[in-house]
Amino acid sequence: MTHAQATQPTFPDHGAPESVIPAVEVADLTKTFGSKVAVDNVSLKVAPGQFVVLLGPSGSGKTTLLRCVAGIDRPSAGLLRIGGVDVDGPGTHLPPEKRDLAMVFQDYALWPHMTAEQNVSFALRRRRYNADERQSRSLLALAQVGLAGLEGRYPGQLSGGEQQRVALARALVAEPSLLLFDEPLSNLDADRREQLRVDIGAMVRRLGAAAIYITHDQAEAFALADVVGVLDRGRIVQLASPETVYRDPASEFVARFTGLAGELEGVAGEFDGSHLTVDVSGHEIYGRPMLGGPPEPGSPVRVLIRPTAAHFGGSDSPDLNGRALPAVLSNISAPSASNGSEEGHIPPSATLDAVALDSAFRGWGYDHVVELAGGRRLSGIAHSQRLRFESRTQIVLSADGCLVFATSPSATTVRL
Repeated sequence: MTHAQATQPTFPDHGAPESVIPAVEVADLTKTFGSKVAVDNVSLKVAPGQFVVLLGPSGSGKTTLLRCVAGIDRPSAGLLRIGGVDVDGPGTHLPPEKRDLAMVFQDYALWPHMTAEQNVSFALRRRRYNADERQSRSLLALAQVGLAGLEGRYPGQLSGGEQQRVALARALVAEPSLLLFDEPLSNLDADRREQLRVDIGAMVRRLGAAAIYITHDQAEAFALADVVGVLDRGRIVQLASPETVYRDPASEFVARFTGLAGELEGVAGEFDGSHLTVDVSGHEIYGRPMLGGPPEPGSPVRVLIRPTAAHFGGSDSPDLNGRALPAVLSNISAPSASNGSEEGHIPPSATLDAVALDSAFRGWGYDHVVELAGGRRLSGIAHSQRLRFESRTQIVLSADGCLVFATSPSATTVRL
């Protein structure tokens, strides 16, 4: 075996049938800009018809990875195939127009001197359609995105949402095998963003194309994706279904980036086969151990709490008496943990005294921020009523949404 053969990247196997040619295959792809590594040894496979969302904060490498797939940027190392054809690798680089893909950009990227119909029609010129066919297909595509009757308007005469719909029609009109989305909703207001998100999901699936969509919004990612890839500092740190990423995050970074109410630190106790007891300043709460198994009893742990794990307990009104909490946690109660394998098992929970600090009306009810004794805060806690400022209440924590990660022995325990 030659040295070149020995170092040849191998494409990842994500369980797709061997007879199905993946829409996109990325193997050991790296992209550097001088000394900065923007994409670090990423491997990814996207099946035909699969909707993959790459989720990560600014600077995580998601845009650079997408631009490499598009052919706008050339990888520094690694291999890239689209539809089984090598498009990037040693001695190979196909330009974007030869990759059978379309891209929807954050800033719309429309020609300002062309009408909506002309912008969409322009995408068909390489497809050898005659003028009448280009027009009829463009008008149909605009109608499909809700812009029938606006085909004669220029981009400056359209709202931001309408301009992004033109960009979507332009991407869909040629029926490519691969669609790329570069945070297409980030410049829109909340109402238009939600409407267009639904349209993108429905239209892409109706077309049957593979899609790679990048965003920093975890709610958007979970709503759209068949598979979510979470990026951190140029690497994909977890690649799984939205449900798996939320329920079983691969790291504390993934858990934090996909939504927490707050964090507590304590000491690991007994494990019942399903849930772990955690001692927090002499009081017990329960959680699910992450990363392969429970930590050793007595070792320091951090409990990351999903918003869905925290809710108000007690009477119908969560406002108990309007008085502030004492300086120490005065009341934590919890049923005893039982074996998680039992039929009908109810996950253990713990009840904590708290003080309401803030509430935000969301239409369906209110999101609250509460403070536990000792100054630790939990946010995003839902209730149909608004709690008064500094009113006293109780928070019930369900063990299934309390994610327990082992910490280093030198970690400082935050006491309640």
